Amino acid sequence: MPLNDAQSRLRKILATLYPDEASARRVVADAGLDPAYIEFRQSLINIWYSILTQAQHHDKVQAIIDVARLEFPENRALAEVVGSEPLPPPFSEADLRAYLERVVEQCETLLLRGAGGPVDALPLEQVYVALKADASSAAERQANAHHLFAEVEAELLLLGERERLLIIRQLVAGRDPIGLTLRFRDRAQSYLGEQARRVDLAELVMRERWAILLGDPGSGKTTLVRWLALRFAQAMLGGATQVTVPAREVRTGESTEEDAEITLGPARLPVPVRLADYEAWRWQGERDSGRSLFDYLGQQSWLGRALHDNLTVGQAIVQYHLRQQQALLLFDGLDEITDRQRRGQVVDAIHHFLRDHVRDPQSGRCAADADFVPWLQGSAPPQGGNQLLLTSRVIGYYAAPLAPTLPHYTVEEMDEQAIRRFCTAWTVAVHGKTGQGEPEKDAEHLAGMLLDKNRPALGEIASNPLLLTILAGLYYTLKGKLPERRIQLYEQVVRAFLTQRHEAWRARGVSDDDFLYALGYVAAHLHASPKHRNALADEAQVRAWLEQALRELEGRYVASQRGRARALLDSARDV
Repeated sequence: MPLNDAQSRLRKILATLYPDEASARRVVADAGLDPAYIEFRQSLINIWYSILTQAQHHDKVQAIIDVARLEFPENRALAEVVGSEPLPPPFSEADLRAYLERVVEQCETLLLRGAGGPVDALPLEQVYVALKADASSAAERQANAHHLFAEVEAELLLLGERERLLIIRQLVAGRDPIGLTLRFRDRAQSYLGEQARRVDLAELVMRERWAILLGDPGSGKTTLVRWLALRFAQAMLGGATQVTVPAREVRTGESTEEDAEITLGPARLPVPVRLADYEAWRWQGERDSGRSLFDYLGQQSWLGRALHDNLTVGQAIVQYHLRQQQALLLFDGLDEITDRQRRGQVVDAIHHFLRDHVRDPQSGRCAADADFVPWLQGSAPPQGGNQLLLTSRVIGYYAAPLAPTLPHYTVEEMDEQAIRRFCTAWTVAVHGKTGQGEPEKDAEHLAGMLLDKNRPALGEIASNPLLLTILAGLYYTLKGKLPERRIQLYEQVVRAFLTQRHEAWRARGVSDDDFLYALGYVAAHLHASPKHRNALADEAQVRAWLEQALRELEGRYVASQRGRARALLDSARDV
C-alpha cells in the first residue's frame, strides 16, 4: 500500500494500537527499522508520523503493516486501510518441524565428555534430576552490588595508578570463590525462612516471565536450558498447547506417583542461545557492528549446529514467534563474555530486547523498565507472552549485572535426596544401555559411599552435578569404588580429559605432557598469587603464564612459544 494514500488514517490507527513509546519502539524493532532514525521525544501521533516517514524512506512500510496485522488480525479499522487477507507465516510447517527436530536432536543426549565410565552419552530425560534454586530480592541485589563496589573503592585507595589498572579486574570479579551473592542469600534465609524463598529449578518457567539464574561452574545451569528446550520442542512437535512433564523431573524433596505430571505452561518456541556466540557475531574483530539480538536470533548455532539449515528460514521462524508472543528465550552463559566492556554492551542489548519483546501481555510492563515495581506485578503464572531465562556464573556477575528488578535465583547445591535420585537414574540408564550391573543394588551402594558421614569430602564433591556425574562414571571404571581423596578425583578427571580431548592441542603441535605441565603451571601461579585471591585472571595474564611455562619446559626462549601459548589457551577453552 503506498503510504500517501492513507497516511493519516494509518498513523491514527497505529497510535491507537500502540499507545506509548515503548510499544512503538517494539514495532520499529520488529520491522527491522533502525530506531536511530526516529525522534521519540514528541507526541505519540508525531512519533508515528516520524516512524512512517522513515519507513517509507527505507522501504519498511510493509514491514510495519505486517507487524501490526500479525498482532491485531481482527482489527477492523486496520483491515479497512491495509486489507484483511490473513498473512501466512514466512515459513512452511515442514520448516518449523525441522527447527524443532533440530532442537530435540541437539538437546536430548547428555554427552559425558571427560566423565569416564562405561558410556559416552545418555538420554537427558533419563538422568535429569530436579534441583532447587534460592530467590533473592531486588533490595538484596542492590545491597550486594553497593557492598562490592564499596570494597573495590576502599582497596583502590591503597594502590598506585598503575597497580589500579592491573588489579581492578580481579577486585571487581569477586572477593572469594563463592561470591557475595551466596553470602547475601544465606543472610536472607536466616531472616525470611528457607522454605519461603526456595523453588524447584524447573518451576522457574511456571512462575516467572523473566528469570536470571546464577550458579557455580557445573551446577546444572546449561543442563536446565537443554532440558527446557527439549521439553518445549517435544510439546510443539506433538501439537500440544501446554507443556506437561513427569513430576519427578520438576519436584525434588517430595515423593510423586510414577505417572504424575506437571504443566510448565503454554507451549512456546524454544530459542536457546549461547551469549558468547552473539558476542562473536556482533563484534568483527575489534569493531562493534551494533547488530541487535533480534537480528541474531534464528541464525545462531546451538551446541555446534544451526537450528535450521537455512539461516534465513531459522530467523523467520524465531522472529515470527516473537511477534506472536510465543517464544521461550533461553540465554545461556553471560559469564562467558570475558571482556568487561563488551559484557556491559551485551547487557544493554538484553535490556533493549526485553523492553521490545518480553512484556507482560496484560499490564504491558517489563521488569527491565526503569520504573518497574516488582510487588505491583502480581504473582500469577505467566499465561501467554514471551518468556526469558538467562544463566550466568555467580563470580563476576555484579561487575555488569542486569536490572535488579528482574527476578534473580541462585542454584543450590544438590541435597541428599537429589543425590540419591541421581544415583538411581544413572544406574538404571547405564544398565539400559550396556546391561552392566544391578541398577537398584548399584544405586544404593553408590549413594551410600557418596553420603558416608565418615567421608565428608565425597559428599561435598557430589553436591555439584558435574562432579557427581564424574564420580558416577568413576564408580564403574573403578569397579564399584571411588577415589578416597579429592586430589585422586581430580587426577582421574584430568586423565579423562586428556584421553578424550587431546586432539585439540595435538593438532596445534602441543603434546599431552606439555599441555598438562602448562595447565599445572597456570594453576599454581593462580592460587599462589596475592593479586588473584578470587582465583580469576584475565586472558592476557593467563597467556603470559603459558608462555613462561613453555619457556621453562624447553629451557630456553623460542619465538614460536607465543603462538603456541595462544593455541594452548584456545584449545583449553572447553576443558
